[in-house]
Amino acid sequence: MMSQKLLVSFILVLLTAGCNTADRQQNHQPTDYQAVTALGDTLYTLPADEETKTQLNNELEAARATYDANPEDIKAVISYGRRTADRANYQEAIRIFSKGIQQHPESRRLYLYRGKQHINVRHFDAAIEDLKHVTELIFGKKDTAETNKDTSGKRKLNGSLSTNTWYQLGLAYYMKGAFKKAKNAFEESLRWAPDDDRKAAVSYWLYMTLRRDGMDDIAGEVLEPISEKMEIDDSEPYQQLLLVFKGVFKPDMIQQSINNNTAKDINTTLGYGLGNWHYINGRADRAEEFFRKVYETDRWNTYGYIAAETDLARLFEN
Repeated sequence: MMSQKLLVSFILVLLTAGCNTADRQQNHQPTDYQAVTALGDTLYTLPADEETKTQLNNELEAARATYDANPEDIKAVISYGRRTADRANYQEAIRIFSKGIQQHPESRRLYLYRGKQHINVRHFDAAIEDLKHVTELIFGKKDTAETNKDTSGKRKLNGSLSTNTWYQLGLAYYMKGAFKKAKNAFEESLRWAPDDDRKAAVSYWLYMTLRRDGMDDIAGEVLEPISEKMEIDDSEPYQQLLLVFKGVFKPDMIQQSINNNTAKDINTTLGYGLGNWHYINGRADRAEEFFRKVYETDRWNTYGYIAAETDLARLFEN
């Protein structure tokens, strides 16, 4: 069994490599503005390495050309909005989805994708309004699969419309500290989860929510089906954190996470998760240390970052 101190050290070392808050505000043009954090820092479009930037720009230009040729086509609107969001231009993505909603007011996906971008720019109430509307639109209807592109450009399963809608709604409530409402949303999302990947992600946030709301007995039940045998792809950090909460400490699992190609994003997930683990176990000082390390990175569009940011404002800035 890995010691608590060793596990903590793995994450802190990686988080320390992030840039500080001041760095986020330098070398940007005013048009890059995206949001303001709960602590009052301005957020700008995230940088990307040249290879990634070129790929994303090419995809965006292709989506824009298709949209310009037929701006009323809902698939073109969705593709253009999503590719714009991939470039971390969330404000523009919201405008694209909003225009699409004017043309297609019954589109469940347009509201879902706009709601997701509202979370990115810290418009939690607007996100909740959009996502609650989706729950009304999908009520009584057959669930449909959601797909996304992997690093090779191939399409892969990314949950389902019902799972993702309730998941995003739960996240919006969680960021506001509305844990009872978040609990209901995450439980509904878990009910629709089509695979272990989605189950791990939803279970992680549901467990956090229950512990934050003092429902420790129910939270323990969430951990029961979690195991190393789950078929996990994108949600490995969530699975690992759930195993940490369950009492399984595996240094090789943590090392694998911090060595992969998306280490920065994973670090915010692991850093926030372990910070919350300290918090719910009465170690507020250690929790704050982790939350601030996450906040000092540049990955402000990750849920771990947003949660750390809102917790810092709510719990430690009074």
